[in-house]
Amino acid sequence: MVMQRLKSIPPYVLIPLLVFVLALVAFISQKLMSDVVQASVDETIRAMIPGTDIQAIHPTPLDGVYEVVAGQNIFYMQPGKPYLLVGHLFDLSTAEDLTQLKKNQLVQPRAPTEKKP
Repeated sequence: MVMQRLKSIPPYVLIPLLVFVLALVAFISQKLMSDVVQASVDETIRAMIPGTDIQAIHPTPLDGVYEVVAGQNIFYMQPGKPYLLVGHLFDLSTAEDLTQLKKNQLVQPRAPTEKKP
């Protein structure tokens, strides 16, 4: 029954529809896998530095290296490796200091306080 209905759909409609469905399935699968991997990375890094108040863990442009935000501090780690890197990460193609950009985001601008007469 389904095959007969599919055969009745013109190829110029069916092919783009199939491509769209396959792309959607691939996107959803990648997103789910990415979430699972990120949760595993978070758990591993938190276990490696217990007692550290970690606010966020994000992948960096370097394969396997993660940015860890703890308070106003930013450092870098690889899950499963006993190393912690403190310093600035630069993108040489744009001359941007990626660490400083993140630090600037962490600093919340304070509203000006009124002076009482």
